[in-house]
Amino acid sequence: MQPGNWIALAGIISSATVAILTIIINAKRHRDEVQRMERLLEIEHAHIPHLEFTLGCTFYGPQEGEYVTEYVMEINNKGRVQHTLTALKLRVRGIKKAEKLAFWDKHPERLKFPDEILETQVIHKNYGFFFIEPNVHQTITFTSKVSDEYKFIVVWAEFSYGTSRAKVRGKKHSAERVFEVRANSI
Repeated sequence: MQPGNWIALAGIISSATVAILTIIINAKRHRDEVQRMERLLEIEHAHIPHLEFTLGCTFYGPQEGEYVTEYVMEINNKGRVQHTLTALKLRVRGIKKAEKLAFWDKHPERLKFPDEILETQVIHKNYGFFFIEPNVHQTITFTSKVSDEYKFIVVWAEFSYGTSRAKVRGKKHSAERVFEVRANSI
C-alpha cells in the first residue's frame, strides 16, 4: 500500500471515529435530558390529573306528576395535559316523600336512598370517549325525569381516565351530591 493510501485510510477511520463518538455522545445527552424531564414532570405531577368534578341538578315542572330533570356534570381541567375520558356513569337513587329517613345497613353512618331511579352511561357507545383540554371547563348534561313522589335524590357520577399515561389510565374519579326534588333546584 502506498503512503498516500495510508493517509487517506487514516483520514477515513478518523472521520468515522469522530462521527460514531458524536452519535454516542448525542444519544447519551438525549437520554439524560429525557430522564431529567421525566424527573421534573414527576416532581411537578404534570401527568397526574388536576381535574375538578362537580354535579348539579335542575328540576322543571312538575308535569303530570313528574319533573323534567337536568343532571349537570362539570369537569374543570386545571392541569397542563389533555385528558381523555372513556366512561361516564350516572346513578340516581331516591327517598319518597312518605318514607321515613333511615340509615343504610351496609354503612350505618350513611343515609339510605332505597329506590333506584336511574343508572346509565352518559357517553354513548357510538362516541367512545371525549377529551378535555388543559384550562377548559367542560359541562356535560343529561336530561331525564323524576317522579314528584320523591322528596330527595342522591346523584352519583364517575368517570374513567382513558389516557395513554400508565399512571392514570383506568383510574376513576367520582362525585356525589344530594338534591331536594322541587322546581328550579340548583
